[in-house]
This record gives sequence, structure tokens and C-alpha cells, in this order.
Amino acid sequence: MTDTAAGGALRGKVAIVTGGGSGIGRATALLLARERASVVLADVNHKTGTDVLYEIVSFGGHGVFEKADVSRSEARTVRKHPLYACERFIA
Repeated sequence: MTDTAAGGALRGKVAIVTGGGSGIGRATALLLARERASVVLADVNHKTGTDVLYEIVSFGGHGVFEKADVSRSEARTVRKHPLYACERFIA
């Protein structure tokens, strides 16, 4: 069975999903995780973001949550930007 047949088309990739705590962002994050991407979730709502992260982990996916409002300039600084969280997955 190939990775794509087993739901692993994105194995080894890192995806950043802003607004990942609800709606389209949530659905996107879950789909990417099911395809075995490592997902960096960014959302302004800590509870919904961590809820999605727990859901990803519950089916064996990998992810990290960063509370961030990417519409604000301070969220785009090096240490607060969701890209900073990608270092966890990049070897």
C-alpha cells in the first residue's frame, strides 16, 4: 500500500493553518493532518485551537498550536509568528 492509499500524501510536509480553531481552518487542519502533514495551528482562540490540536493527536497526527492574531503586526515578529513553531518539525 502506498502512502497516498494509506492517507499519507503529505507525509514529511509542514502546513501552517491560520484560523485553525474553527470553520474552514479547522476542516483544513484536520484534512492536512489525516494526510500526515505536521500541522502548525494558529488561532486567536486558545480553547478552540487546542481542541483541534487534541483532535489531531487523537488520531495519530502531529501538530502544535500557537495562539496568534496574524492580523496584528506584533504577531508577525520572528518569535511570535507561527513560522517560528515550524522549527519543531524541521530537522
